[in-house]
Amino acid sequence: MTDLMKSVSKEEFDAFLKAYPRELKADSYMAAEPPFVTYNDFERAPYWPDSVVASSVGGVSGFQVLVDINSPVPDSGKRETEEPLLDNNGAELHEGDRVSVHWGGSFSDGAFTPNIREETIIIRNRGTKYERWSFESCHNHARGFDMEKLA
Repeated sequence: MTDLMKSVSKEEFDAFLKAYPRELKADSYMAAEPPFVTYNDFERAPYWPDSVVASSVGGVSGFQVLVDINSPVPDSGKRETEEPLLDNNGAELHEGDRVSVHWGGSFSDGAFTPNIREETIIIRNRGTKYERWSFESCHNHARGFDMEKLA
């Protein structure tokens, strides 16, 4: 994303934020001091990092802004759904298939009780760069879950 952003002065940064035409949501990454702060336009792109239009290091250095606020979000054309989704037994899953999913669990009296849910496989964000396998009842990515196709 670095070719989409340019370094600016603090004054240019402040002017960019003030003049930005849509709502921005600030997000602070607190693993360092000062924190890394991004300003996100979730109308431009629904997910980070594509939503980032400006950033700074704690508001004191490293000021960067989007070169062209009207530029499209880069899209390689690759989709997560191009790779088959497989259950624990290697069965290929398709949109509409019902699965039994291991969804965490709990410990009680030293014993683990798994939480098993039935879910329907769907494709979210179809036709966009964010297209992915998911579950109907939530926005979790389905890939990586322990699950078995139901008959």
